[in-house]
Amino acid sequence: MFGEDKHTDLAAAFADLEKKRVNLSGMHYGPLRFILGYAAAGTAVQWCFLPSHVDQRVEVMGNKLDLRNGEDRLNFLLSLVQAYRLLAVMSATVPQLPGRWPLYSEIIRENSM
Repeated sequence: MFGEDKHTDLAAAFADLEKKRVNLSGMHYGPLRFILGYAAAGTAVQWCFLPSHVDQRVEVMGNKLDLRNGEDRLNFLLSLVQAYRLLAVMSATVPQLPGRWPLYSEIIRENSM
């Protein structure tokens, strides 16, 4: 997931996300067509996705949420659950590479304490 946080300017956060775009290597990421992203500034949050090709622009998803508003706070929490579910599905497509270890798994090595 890509994200950018700013103090007050959501447009500046999106501009920085545009700078972070890179071609996604199929060897490293599998058949991903995009990476989930967000931009946040002050109390405003906006979900987006970064396409797999550099020649495509960052695409906005959904409405801008204002976390001062109770309904938007609830929508943000619900969207976090959906984002987690999406990331879990996307992670299943990532190919196994030598030397890549799953997060939070115990690695037992010989000669270690």
